[in-house]
Amino acid sequence: ISEILGGAIARFARFDDPSKALFEALKSDNIKKGLKEFKIADVTKDMFDPKSKEFKDIDIYDFTHYLLMVDREPNGNNPVLNRLIQAVKDMQKESEKGIKKQKLEVPSEWGHHYSEFKGDGLGAINKLLETKKGFVAGAFYKESLGDIDLVWGNKDYGLEHILEKRKKQYKRLGLTNEQAKERTNELIKEIPNIIQKGLKEEDKPGYAVIILNNSKVVLSKFKGDNELKNHYMITGFEADDKVLRELETIATLSNDYRDG
Repeated sequence: ISEILGGAIARFARFDDPSKALFEALKSDNIKKGLKEFKIADVTKDMFDPKSKEFKDIDIYDFTHYLLMVDREPNGNNPVLNRLIQAVKDMQKESEKGIKKQKLEVPSEWGHHYSEFKGDGLGAINKLLETKKGFVAGAFYKESLGDIDLVWGNKDYGLEHILEKRKKQYKRLGLTNEQAKERTNELIKEIPNIIQKGLKEEDKPGYAVIILNNSKVVLSKFKGDNELKNHYMITGFEADDKVLRELETIATLSNDYRDG
């Protein structure tokens, strides 16, 4: 509905009498169809001035404001406008119900959800490195994969799992604990760039790999044998090809050290 309102206002704001044109537009079959189906009608595809809101962001309060600007207060006896306002209110109520119903279903041991870092991959990494617990749902996004969660996890999965694997690699090369930790922390901050620019490859059902150059991020929809209800989560990361090649030349090194 907000899109219909905004588009209609934008389209008819150029008329000498925009309020009259708008009220006429609201009577059209095209608009009525859009209202009924809660979809954008063809007549509403315009946008506001670039300095103003896009039509998709317009709500009923903006609509009223624009009517007042053209010296045409909403007419309480106008049945079309009344239906429009009621439709907006009904849609808002349904939307609020849907938001309340949405609930992340995650393993209880994941801990606190740092929702403020949704869409901020590097911020999510830094936060979990700081807290060493919790998770960020939708820390990353990849076309065709959707939201990707970042979980601290434990030695078997998640960010802690990745850190431990990579630190073991560096320590095998003779780095001290502190050096290995520092190098690993630098390394995993490449994850956002790999997810953004890398190519997706399907590994097996429930898993995916994103590859960029000689680095890859491993994603899973499983925690152990249990399928996650929400998104993919990051469960593995391999990078720094020079380190991996050197590790492979060490005959006594178990394959366990090279797992994601």
